[in-house]
Amino acid sequence: MADPRLRPSYGPEPAPIAQAPALRPRVAPARTVLAIEPNIIALDVYRMALKPLRCALMHAPNGARALQTVRRLKPDLIVMELFLPGMSALDTLEALEQVPGLGAVPVIAVSSLPPQEILPPASLAELADFFVKPIDAPRLLNAARRFLV
Repeated sequence: MADPRLRPSYGPEPAPIAQAPALRPRVAPARTVLAIEPNIIALDVYRMALKPLRCALMHAPNGARALQTVRRLKPDLIVMELFLPGMSALDTLEALEQVPGLGAVPVIAVSSLPPQEILPPASLAELADFFVKPIDAPRLLNAARRFLV
């Protein structure tokens, strides 16, 4: 018989298997902002301004592409340049109102001119906010926060 002191030691008795850790709560999906903006530099300004909100930023360079996008993915907020190639801003706003489920989505308009010089009073009343370029990033962030949080 072998010396009991020479038997391999496997250490102390293993601890009982613990319960699996609780699953992390599901994170709410990111809020989505659609930027209807033909100018890539302005789009970068929106992206930087909205970064603290951790929202998904979608891009459409014109009104027609914006309509295709909103039919697939319903945004929580729209930031829209009023001087668009092709379809006018007024036509784009009217078409967006016709998309089912999109009527309550706030629209923040952006332009290099004051809104009164571009849109009729009825359309102005439908806008959630308006910014004259150059964009004040902190102000855009605060406006977006009002609608997304």
